[in-house]
Amino acid sequence: ESYPPTLPKSALATLVADIKDYQLTHGSLLKIVNPPPAFLSEEDEEDEDEQEIASIGAVLSEPIGVSIFPTLFPRHLFEQALELQQSFNELYARVAADSEWLKETLSELVEADEFVRLLWGLYEEVYGEDTREGTRKRRQRVQELSVGIWRSDYMLWQALGGTDAERGDETAATARKSLGIKQVEFNTIACSGGAHGNIAADMHHYLDTTGLNPASLALPGSTLPPNTTIEGIVATLAAAHAAYADQRARPDLETCILMLVQPYNYNVCDERPLEHALSQREGIPTFRVEFGGEFLALTEELDRNFDSNSADDDAEEAPPPPLLFTHPLTRRTYEVSVAYFRAGHEPRDYSETRPHHCTQPSSLRSRAIKCPTLGAHLAGSKRVQAALAAPGALGRWVSDIETRARLEETFVEIWGQEKMEEVVAATGMGKAEGKDAGDGGGDQRRGNGGGEGPRYVLKPSREGGGNNVYGDKVPTFLSAVGQEQWKKYVLMDLIKGPDKNVFGTRNMLVLSEQVYDGEVASELGVFGGCLWRNGKDVQIVRNEGIGWSFKTKGKHMNEMSVVKGYGCFDCPRLL
Repeated sequence: ESYPPTLPKSALATLVADIKDYQLTHGSLLKIVNPPPAFLSEEDEEDEDEQEIASIGAVLSEPIGVSIFPTLFPRHLFEQALELQQSFNELYARVAADSEWLKETLSELVEADEFVRLLWGLYEEVYGEDTREGTRKRRQRVQELSVGIWRSDYMLWQALGGTDAERGDETAATARKSLGIKQVEFNTIACSGGAHGNIAADMHHYLDTTGLNPASLALPGSTLPPNTTIEGIVATLAAAHAAYADQRARPDLETCILMLVQPYNYNVCDERPLEHALSQREGIPTFRVEFGGEFLALTEELDRNFDSNSADDDAEEAPPPPLLFTHPLTRRTYEVSVAYFRAGHEPRDYSETRPHHCTQPSSLRSRAIKCPTLGAHLAGSKRVQAALAAPGALGRWVSDIETRARLEETFVEIWGQEKMEEVVAATGMGKAEGKDAGDGGGDQRRGNGGGEGPRYVLKPSREGGGNNVYGDKVPTFLSAVGQEQWKKYVLMDLIKGPDKNVFGTRNMLVLSEQVYDGEVASELGVFGGCLWRNGKDVQIVRNEGIGWSFKTKGKHMNEMSVVKGYGCFDCPRLL
């Protein structure tokens, strides 16, 4: 029997209505951030304070994209991805602490990319030594504990290449055995989708157990895996909060977790559940503060006197100052145990006013445990991913040969400028200038066109989604931007997914403006939580896989972004 089953229009309409009701009642939503007009009385119109209070209006939102049926996924590859996460956690903890290697690896990118240059400048300001002539800076320790909430993204990969015709006599069963997973990217800051993915998985479990979704009857041997990502993220932050207890500077103050978020935030339904669970389940006060000006207005360091011209060079290092937060409504002051960044990863977070540039040093110099540190933030760049994928590179941090092999098995080939030159030269474009970088002469679909371009995807090293260049548009784009800009990018092999006769991947997706019905491609994101102590030797304190998200898009689409309407949240049906 085919999967998913074909439903009469009336049954499908009922199922979609049930899905939307579930989303509305469980917070599977995107907030529409354009505020409605203020509702003001005539006497309040001239009072700005009253206007701000009165500008409440309705809260607008829309359901986030979800699949109608769970998408098929090989059970052994799902389990493989989960099993790898602890090894990836430890690898990236060690990379984040390896300042010498990061400096060498990112040197070209720092030179070429203004935003990365800003981040590296902040890194050196916080962790480097002040060697300016005529200054003597009192030694200042930094917080030794670091915590990471990370996500490693994978897609299915068909090892035996080609189309149905090219495989000839090869059976679908044989081809299915050659399926693997390849890592798309490793995310180290503001990793989203944990709550949305959890809620979408819960929805599919509900539809299955109640019998509202008839797809479960089509494959009785299949299962939907449990999803406890919200619980896992909360447990990781709670562990970091507990680890801070011995370092409290103000026993008279209660400690709290501070979540730094972006203003005009449409993704509150992916963040608020974490805040609520920390406060209600764990009993840890957790507060949201906008990255930038609001953070600076509501926090202070207990001791700002870092510089001392009379400091003894042989004196013991001064402990980092605690970070204090005063709630704007209660005016109650807390000592911050963990600074959890859901902002600071995009240039726009720093672009509005100069105080944005001060937000990170203020928090990173402090005693609060950072999630993530600047080292971990920088370790999430595509340039680092490319360096780690180089043959033999993992040996610097991973001593176990079998562990290295398992990690390396998930890597795709990633290249720098030399390969970009080959790709441009193969098209006969040379170093053409002035062409429209968006006009590649094709539809950017996987495998479209001929020549060198279609097998690659070009990614900005600080790519945050939606900025990639695909297929035969790659040579045109590279030729147009000029070779001096190539340092900002990496060139990756496109991940070739399975054909439909090898592993069925049809589904129906409820997107923002339509219901898509057709072939799909999915991305499995595995969340990891890691708490470690920096020093000459990194000490891993806590290391766990803490959950997963599952996103699906139409197979013809390149980008997976759910918030932009390309893809949706989903749940795997394991076979």
